[in-house]
Amino acid sequence: MDPLALMDEYQPRFSRNSLNILMLATLGLIVLFNLPQLMAQRDHAVLPKPAPLNLNTWRTDSGAEVWFAPYIGAESVHIELWYTAGSQFSRHGETLLLTELLAAQAKRQKLPIRVRSDQDFIQIRTQFSRQPTVLKKQIEALKSLIYFPALSANDIEQVRTSYLPAASDELRSQLYGKDHQYSTSVTLDSLGALTRADIQKFHHKHLHPNRLHVALVADLPANAARVLLERLLPVSPHAPSIKQTAQSLAQSHARSENLVLLNWPPLQDHQMDIDMAVSAAILKSHYGDLVNWYPGLSNSLFQLQSKPDQRFEDLDAKSMLTTKRQLALKWIRQTHAADSLSRYLIHLNAYGLPQDYMHKQIERLQEFDRGRWQQVLNTLLAPVVMADNS
Repeated sequence: MDPLALMDEYQPRFSRNSLNILMLATLGLIVLFNLPQLMAQRDHAVLPKPAPLNLNTWRTDSGAEVWFAPYIGAESVHIELWYTAGSQFSRHGETLLLTELLAAQAKRQKLPIRVRSDQDFIQIRTQFSRQPTVLKKQIEALKSLIYFPALSANDIEQVRTSYLPAASDELRSQLYGKDHQYSTSVTLDSLGALTRADIQKFHHKHLHPNRLHVALVADLPANAARVLLERLLPVSPHAPSIKQTAQSLAQSHARSENLVLLNWPPLQDHQMDIDMAVSAAILKSHYGDLVNWYPGLSNSLFQLQSKPDQRFEDLDAKSMLTTKRQLALKWIRQTHAADSLSRYLIHLNAYGLPQDYMHKQIERLQEFDRGRWQQVLNTLLAPVVMADNS
């Protein structure tokens, strides 16, 4: 028999199933060896980039720091006024009383104004008409409110009688210490001891243009915006308070059965500061109101509504990529409407952040991977975990 024929007869043959299995095994090995690179690529997928902001900045003759963004097609005039007059500057409740009195007066006059306060600022938000006659009346009404508030005795008494301490007040005192300006010290007795003259004195010194940050977004040219704000914010006849912001504290935490407060000082490393904000945003995107991050001039506050556990660390590559894209789009969308843009600008202005802060955020978010996420998360929750294990 021909030897070549014998070789042909005994040549190994593979079925179609065998070939498919061999191909799948080969592909599996390729994926296995390249998995780290593939995961890294997914973590670092290209994110959308924000457009540059069109901003004009200046100080009014009265001393207010203004950020103005012209917004073609805006149907309203959006003005944000943030006075450095938060609760850290009023140990007896002046900020609380003044905020509620301004809000009550605005409501009574049916002004499109919202007034609130936190530890750093009294914040006034408006949405005014673009119709010139109506706008002029609204500007005059707002000027009267912030320069000559009524501070009626009936309103003062109503605020006092309706005041209820927050459940977290005692925990905040533990976190910051009773003598720190961020610690809540308002009581029914301290409110009751305040007179109208006390509130008026606080108003003169703290609701002052020298302590004011402004954001204005409207379909207006820059010169018209300047005229509008000069009319709204004339020079005050009173001297401003020279009180400085509270001294920053080292990292600390306080906890109750179902609430954890983490105090975080301002960071020298700007990139690490963004990492902290990104980590808080990722946590909030997954756990909603269980997680909150409150920035502050002196210290930031990270709040957890339940005990930290392993679930905060369970974030695979797909979830990381999805969350990063959602965050980038959420940040960029802030600039897509006049009202949200005004809120974004006042945040940058009041906290002393650069105009290109969003670019820095998204650049850092682009580089943010699960390794950095784990590092920041461990740093953030380390005090609580250590306290649990002690």
